Amino acid sequence: MDRQQHRTLELPPEQAAIRANCFHPIGTASDFGRDHVEQSLAQRFERMARLHPLRLAAKTDQRSLTYEELNVNANRIAWAILDRCSGDAEPVVILFDHDCDMLAAILGVLKAGNIYVPLDSSYPEARLGFMLEDSHARLIVTNQANLAQAHSLTKDARMVMNVDELAGSLPDRNPGCMVGPDASALIMYTSGSTGQPKGVVQNHRNLLHRIFAYTRDVHICAQDRLSLLSYCSSNMSLRDIFGALLNGACLCPFDVGHQGVGRLAQWLLRQGITIYFSTPSVFQQLPDVLSGNEAFPNLRVIHLGGEAVGRKNLEIFQKYFTRQCIMLNSLGSAECGTVREHFFDRHSVITDNTLPVGYAVDDKEILLLDEGGKYLESDQVGQIAVRSRYLFPGYWRRPDLTQAVFLPNPGGGQERIYLTGDCGRLRADGCLVYGGRKDFMVKVRGHRVEIQEIESLLASLPMIKDAAVLAREEDGETSHLTAYIVPLGGAPLQATELRKLLGEQLPSYMVPTAFVVVDFLPLSPSGKVDRQALALRHEKKRILTADFVAPKTPLKQMLSRIWAEVLGLDRVGINDNFYELGGHSLAAMQIINQIDKQLQIEVPLQSLLGAPTIAQMAGIMNENTARKIAASQSERTLAELESLPDETAERLIAGSHIDRPEPKN
Repeated sequence: MDRQQHRTLELPPEQAAIRANCFHPIGTASDFGRDHVEQSLAQRFERMARLHPLRLAAKTDQRSLTYEELNVNANRIAWAILDRCSGDAEPVVILFDHDCDMLAAILGVLKAGNIYVPLDSSYPEARLGFMLEDSHARLIVTNQANLAQAHSLTKDARMVMNVDELAGSLPDRNPGCMVGPDASALIMYTSGSTGQPKGVVQNHRNLLHRIFAYTRDVHICAQDRLSLLSYCSSNMSLRDIFGALLNGACLCPFDVGHQGVGRLAQWLLRQGITIYFSTPSVFQQLPDVLSGNEAFPNLRVIHLGGEAVGRKNLEIFQKYFTRQCIMLNSLGSAECGTVREHFFDRHSVITDNTLPVGYAVDDKEILLLDEGGKYLESDQVGQIAVRSRYLFPGYWRRPDLTQAVFLPNPGGGQERIYLTGDCGRLRADGCLVYGGRKDFMVKVRGHRVEIQEIESLLASLPMIKDAAVLAREEDGETSHLTAYIVPLGGAPLQATELRKLLGEQLPSYMVPTAFVVVDFLPLSPSGKVDRQALALRHEKKRILTADFVAPKTPLKQMLSRIWAEVLGLDRVGINDNFYELGGHSLAAMQIINQIDKQLQIEVPLQSLLGAPTIAQMAGIMNENTARKIAASQSERTLAELESLPDETAERLIAGSHIDRPEPKN
């Protein structure tokens, strides 16, 4: 066994003291030891189902499942999969909403000895189609709610399995498939520089090691309730899903995209969440919906990741949450899991705008390399490399990409060295300060995005001669994408058309929020696009499509003010398109929150995303208000009729279009 294979690292005393303060007040320590890494994910979950059959495994506002119920549901899915697939590490696509059925499907695929390939139903059909084809999956597991979309991805109806139609005669016992820790468990697609997403493969050992380390770091126990805000196609979901279900804890999915941040705070209180995990972009919107009187007595860990965490997030944490709660900032990726962590409490003081990503985690060694691949000393900026046994096996069916990101380990053994493409600087005390990406990969609202994929697609459009995409930051945190476009032959460009064409191939977070026309792209002496010069150019012309039309009614005027404040604009016309103004999903959440706060009107997030002008939004709000008023009037009328004598009520109903209510038993 090589020297680094099992290396337990000691934190500095201050960090160790903060971490020690986050134990569950009444929880019993989990039995998740290092020896539990050498098995399969299904075996570990089945142990939890035996130990805690009646404990809640998953809970939403609409539904809850005990460990026994979730295990039975997963077993039936597994047996149905085994009727169609070999169970020999074969990719199986899952297509579900953000709910309990999704969890049963993941476990069912794993129990059948196969590899789960999670797809996000909100992605464009072309992108989902590529992932399905590239994975070589012969089966899509879905439910009735997503059945139509599943059938749209394949012409072979036999490839689609609807879990809502499974026969009740399927066994509910564990399938007992023999799966070793080296077997592949997951293919997770991330943005790729070649113009198409690439599949990151993970095996059971690596995923179990992640949860072993996470369990140890924040002391997860069966009494915990973990939030699940990230969809299962996101790397961030792995800590939540398996951190809960492999420790006997309760997992609570919440769909931020559909329900909005406005409902998140009350949901956290209602569900009694103890461990919260999200991007800082979502977390920093919580103050917009907090009164300051919320105690959050159960919340003991706030974990932020997926993008750079700014000082603003620490200030929010220290202002609104209890002294018993700690904050965790981490650095990681789909390929190598978490490699650095930093703990904060109410007394932590940070002077930089961006928080450090912290200190080493067990069995993951950080190396800093210069351009020539030589090791750097402390306080020098270099590329972050990770040496560990617990690194991803490779990219799915892409040995060329796999070879490009690994270096041979001089020490030999089972460890390998992975080049992350991130830059950083190690302080003298061993704390890592993140320095951004070495290449063109950026994080946008917690999602990994290869800039070149967007540029490649833009350049392929017939009306565009050349294009470059830059990520811009606000307050040192959230990145937004701006596309700089050189039109072909002076052809007129419409932002609506560009957004539509890109949206057919890319998920929404990869579509630039702004399009800017430039005469040419500046070049560096080496002949590459000079991105610094491009960002500083002033001769810019944003592409907009609508002439300014001022709001006339009080509602539209109020909406115009809210939009302008959130988007940082002087004015917004009623026909201006939200996306063309630089809007994105996080800005949409802020607008929805302000409408709720200032007008006391709840507007679904999808109403704004689907009706992206003030005129359309005001129309929907007026329709919803009218519908509620009509429903309220109908309820009052029916109540009055029920209080009248039968003869009088019959006479009134005969002369109207009101349906007589059913008699009460």
